[in-house]
Amino acid sequence: MDAKKKNLMEVFQEESPEVAQAFGGFIQSISNMKALEPKIQQLIYIAIRASQGETTAVTAHVPMVKKQALPAMN
Repeated sequence: MDAKKKNLMEVFQEESPEVAQAFGGFIQSISNMKALEPKIQQLIYIAIRASQGETTAVTAHVPMVKKQALPAMN
């Protein structure tokens, strides 16, 4: 019988559900921040997912961030 390999978030949720829920809230709050440029939000999301080993999410989001303009630097 083939055992499904768990991803990092599945292990996180099993071992520490309260912390995993708080982490999910953190990611959601970054997504909802109006003060951050969309490209910066995407880059933060990609960094978080990369740190989790979520290559599918990273692969999906990198093309999106490449299409967005860089924020103006003052």
